[in-house]
Amino acid sequence: MPASSSNEPGVENPPAGGEARKSQGFLSNLYQLADQGQENTAMRTIYACFHDLQLQGDLCLSDRILEDADEGRLSPPLLVAILTITAPLKDRLQQRAAFFQRARDAITRIRGSETAERVLIGLE
Repeated sequence: MPASSSNEPGVENPPAGGEARKSQGFLSNLYQLADQGQENTAMRTIYACFHDLQLQGDLCLSDRILEDADEGRLSPPLLVAILTITAPLKDRLQQRAAFFQRARDAITRIRGSETAERVLIGLE
């Protein structure tokens, strides 16, 4: 994912429209990888993107991605990957709790409640 302009001297954070565009671009790529069965590449993409956003301190774009993500289009391992990489910032990401609920519901539908509770331990 391209660097946020917030790290460039004298440049303000991108407007909400810029965040929406970046979020949709990332998610479109992620959905495409998932649809093509490239789960390992999708997982690496998740970790790389959110890691870069954390290094940049771009909580707004991280939140936007969590808000925009269609959990129904992602496998349980990819949902867990997003929850894992965002766990250190869960108290600072406004959309993470809602994403966690949606991800838990999706994983429960696919794998059952016992499995969902087991794989989500510590990721609340």
